[in-house]
Amino acid sequence: MFEAPEDEIDKVDPEMLKLSKESVAFWARKGKTQAQIARLFGYTRARINQVWTEAGLPKPPKQVVREEFPWEIDQRFKSSALHKRLSDHAEYYATNGEGMSEDKLKRLLSFYGKLKSRNAVVEYSPDVEPNPDSGMGGFRLVPRRPEDGDLIVRVNEISKITDEGRRIFSMPGELPKVKY
Repeated sequence: MFEAPEDEIDKVDPEMLKLSKESVAFWARKGKTQAQIARLFGYTRARINQVWTEAGLPKPPKQVVREEFPWEIDQRFKSSALHKRLSDHAEYYATNGEGMSEDKLKRLLSFYGKLKSRNAVVEYSPDVEPNPDSGMGGFRLVPRRPEDGDLIVRVNEISKITDEGRRIFSMPGELPKVKY
């Protein structure tokens, strides 16, 4: 949890401790996330995001990757392991693994290994029945096709994938470093 250290607060203009576009921009330039700024000021992350946007700050990397997710996922499939790994992949893309737990990085590395060993990509459709890769359905691994390129997801009729989404949902050039 972010709490500005006493010595950091003592050196800050008191106006930077009141919620404003200027104060949000100040803390953002110091590398604080929207969630950390929200905790500092006692507001929701949604409120900080609103002020962040009003201040003209660029979208945080995690927000960009959330917005670029290739499908609208039905709520009943959000706890699927494949959905979680794709979300982890997006977080890894946004953060280069910084702040991710060792366990999450290990699961992600295992996921990449499975995609490579099976020469597969992830496909999503709410019509996908339960299967060995997703006991609840919705997701499945399907054989890679030439048109998939470096993507780790299958573009289908319900996908919404932009050029940025294609960069995000491609196999990373550098895999997570984990200790075993």
